Amino acid sequence: MVSAMRFFFSLLYSIELDPKLAENAKVQFRKESNINITEGDSSIQLPKLLSTLSEPALFWLDGHYSGANTALGDKQSPVMEELEAIALHKHRSKSIILIDDARLFNGTNDYPKLETLRKWVDQHLPTHTIHLEYDVICILPKN
Repeated sequence: MVSAMRFFFSLLYSIELDPKLAENAKVQFRKESNINITEGDSSIQLPKLLSTLSEPALFWLDGHYSGANTALGDKQSPVMEELEAIALHKHRSKSIILIDDARLFNGTNDYPKLETLRKWVDQHLPTHTIHLEYDVICILPKN
């Protein structure tokens, strides 16, 4: 996704749990001054990153364990911790959140059920709406 979006955004940040994958990404994008790769657990690294952002952002949340060639952190999916961090971000009301793999939101493997997520958004991001597009959960500002 970073490679596909590198020409569309002035700054891109990616958090990679697996040290080898993080190093590969750093090498791949070493000449791209607008791309920043961080190694670590997104539930820990995202709040740190958010503290440095001074404007709304587009968040693409896809940091989950997917078997071979991916890393497994404390949870198979840190999505709720990521959302909680974004909900505290000072520019949350104008930020966009896209979450890949909506089909996995069935209440297993550290994913909430979609209905639980809808209620969470209503409570914690009342300035946003939530809907599905293909296999992506879109959490968008109402205005």
